Amino acid sequence: MYYTNIFNDGFVEDFLDELFGGATGRSCGEENKKSQPPKRVANLRTDISEDDKGYKFEVDLPGFDKSEVSIELKNDYLTIRAEHAEKEENKEAEETKYLRKERYKGLRQRSYYVGENIKAEGIKASFNNGVLTIDVPKPEPKEEAKVTINID
Repeated sequence: MYYTNIFNDGFVEDFLDELFGGATGRSCGEENKKSQPPKRVANLRTDISEDDKGYKFEVDLPGFDKSEVSIELKNDYLTIRAEHAEKEENKEAEETKYLRKERYKGLRQRSYYVGENIKAEGIKASFNNGVLTIDVPKPEPKEEAKVTINID
């Protein structure tokens, strides 16, 4: 498990990630200093608004390209996944000695319950300046069929 000072940036996020199964955990042990850091899962900051037609999700994804973002609707949950593509490191970068490295490659994912009977065909999404905007229409209310029962 990874421990850090509570006053360091990211402590609460790291704690919640580990508590809810998001992060794989990191060790402060000497043997892991030279190994690759594990993929980290972090929540996505999201604003959700509602109007008569549906819901609007505005998700902050700074530093991601459109090609690195995917949206899935499954079992009444809308899941947003953003993962930095692995890039070839050049030799100069390998020789660089970092004093602190806060930008990481990894996965960010979050799921939202959007309700029953939402059809994927009605969902519209756009990505502009690091903000993913998703419009999810409200489901059409079901009309109950009127059934007349005969009395014997």
